[in-house]
Amino acid sequence: MPFALKNLDDRSYEELFAELRRRIPAYLPEWTDHNESDPGITLLQLFAWLMETAIFRLNQAPDERMYAAFLNLVGLGPAPARSAEAIVALQMRPGAPPVARAAHEVGFVAEGAQDGDEDVRFEAEADVSLIGAALGAVLVDDGMSPAPADATEANRRGDAPYAPFGEAGGAGRALYLGLDAAAPGRAPEITGRFEEAELHLFVRVEEEAGRLLGTTSPGSAASAPRGGGRPELLEGGVAWEGRVGPGAWERLEVAGDETRGLRRSGLVRVALTRRLAAGVEVGDLEGRARIWIRAVPAAPGAPAPRRIRWLAINALRVRQWRTVVRELLQPGSDGTPNQVRFVHNPPILLDPERPPEVEVEEPTGGGAEGDARAFQPWHLVDDLATRRPEGGGGVAPDGHPLRVFRALEDRTGVAFGDGIDGLIPPRGQNNLRITYRSGGGAAGNGARLRLAPGVDLPGLAAPEPEQREPASGGADEEPADEARERAPARLHALERAVTPADFETLAVDRAGVARAVALSRRHPLYPRAPVTGALTLVVVPPRAGDDAAPAPTQELLDRVAAALEPYRVLTTELFVVGPRYRRVDVTVEIEVAREADAAPAREAVAAGLRRYLDPLTGGYEGTGWPLGAPIAQGELREIVHGAPGVAAIRCLSVALDGVPQPPCEDIPLGSELDVAASGEHAVRVRAPEHRR
Repeated sequence: MPFALKNLDDRSYEELFAELRRRIPAYLPEWTDHNESDPGITLLQLFAWLMETAIFRLNQAPDERMYAAFLNLVGLGPAPARSAEAIVALQMRPGAPPVARAAHEVGFVAEGAQDGDEDVRFEAEADVSLIGAALGAVLVDDGMSPAPADATEANRRGDAPYAPFGEAGGAGRALYLGLDAAAPGRAPEITGRFEEAELHLFVRVEEEAGRLLGTTSPGSAASAPRGGGRPELLEGGVAWEGRVGPGAWERLEVAGDETRGLRRSGLVRVALTRRLAAGVEVGDLEGRARIWIRAVPAAPGAPAPRRIRWLAINALRVRQWRTVVRELLQPGSDGTPNQVRFVHNPPILLDPERPPEVEVEEPTGGGAEGDARAFQPWHLVDDLATRRPEGGGGVAPDGHPLRVFRALEDRTGVAFGDGIDGLIPPRGQNNLRITYRSGGGAAGNGARLRLAPGVDLPGLAAPEPEQREPASGGADEEPADEARERAPARLHALERAVTPADFETLAVDRAGVARAVALSRRHPLYPRAPVTGALTLVVVPPRAGDDAAPAPTQELLDRVAAALEPYRVLTTELFVVGPRYRRVDVTVEIEVAREADAAPAREAVAAGLRRYLDPLTGGYEGTGWPLGAPIAQGELREIVHGAPGVAAIRCLSVALDGVPQPPCEDIPLGSELDVAASGEHAVRVRAPEHRR
């Protein structure tokens, strides 16, 4: 059983005053007047009141400051803000020379935002490489048909997913991409004066409705190929080739493939060489000379790719932040302990993968006057009293403070040590500089982007990027009260995930999902039989906009599985999946009260139904629709009748995925992975009837 929390001192004012008065005979026996009118008694009453105030403040320490300090010590502070992200494709002029830019040099702002509004500024996540070409043709060769099928229009629309290697599955299957790289009056050229140019290609694969989308943790047994298959085929079952002549193709180097062989959405980076030759391919309806590359199965038996909704070249992933490089922390260091310096573009984004970096100019020859000076890196820590150096190694002994700094609680600046807990930066003018990212939060969700003013990209054909999906994934910093409430569960699951609740807590804390539900002994391949050691984790991502059924992408599922892998015990086989949403449409006819207006009552009923049938905040408890829980029509009637202005319910009917359901019965969803999601609700209003 847990320990009972006690106050350090529970004496009241009356008890303190009585104790002081009892001590008078022992210390001042000549003091004989103990009545209320005596000035000495008045002073004792004042001291008792002051002591009671001090005791009250002392009793707050264990529950507030000491508790918060303990959580910080074990690394359980509030979750930092997360930045929204989006995929954009820049349109380059055919024949323009390749362009390479550092990530922070390519910025975007949300449409309609004022210039300089940092809350909605985005930057490229990684260094940018653009080629002077447009995607002119997409061909699919199934290896059986006389000529490849033209999928250019389907790819442009994005509403007709196509199999990249066709449906027949014959030998010679390939996905052809034709690049228009010819400037007017010139032959197609892709690399300019360089030997190579890197093509960044984004592929959005189909995530079928009703299909169980999932992944396994990297160390689970299910992630290994069965039957002695080759592991490398699971990581990349597709090779990329470039046309170097009629019927001649050359293998291209793949610098990175997030799609794992066109089996999930992501970026592919392919190195194009000067040897690529333009030509006309069979199946190209326009019959133009283009630079051609193609994806082919890497080997017989390679995993089949998923159907593609759309793909785009010159694509980049952008994140909601602004990078500030080597900003001076004015006015430098004055050599005093506990210095605080503020940044010009708060708040500082505390991204664990890209923490802020501070450099301090220090003497390089032992500190003597006149020695050369150079900037040395200092490291971000949660507590300046840390004794563990960055990069591992041993523990620094007492009396050897480290080159460390911490971010202020409001993320507006940084603080340095006092010489005992953290070094004091040496005195100097303009000798402190910081590189950091500013931004993050939910403000970027749903943003549509345009290039920021001042971005220099020679060869750009259009200033507006192609963005097929709004930005998503941003979240504000976790409130301190919520972090304190979650701290016991997070502490329980800090080192190892053993119970289902441990996996749920870690998924929310480490992977940034909005909701996670763990199903013990549940294997996706054997849904009707309990499997010892198997655990299926159902995750729901943060909502983007007003999406009634937020579905995780394959990238998010992979990220959750990778985040939980260090905490998974050896005997647990972890599967991370998304929920299977069932659309619920409610048709209801209500009678409004005589004093109520019809329009507000109709909207209140619809809002109540949407709130109740919500995967994140729905259900009777308001914590998200329980997995697999049936829809109780009695609860639906309770929600409708509880809306302001509703006097009576005339009729109510429910449709599940468009299929009408029997009245007055609970509606089963089908499986324990099913979750109700609000659909279209029709609310009809009748005027109040006269009743005796």
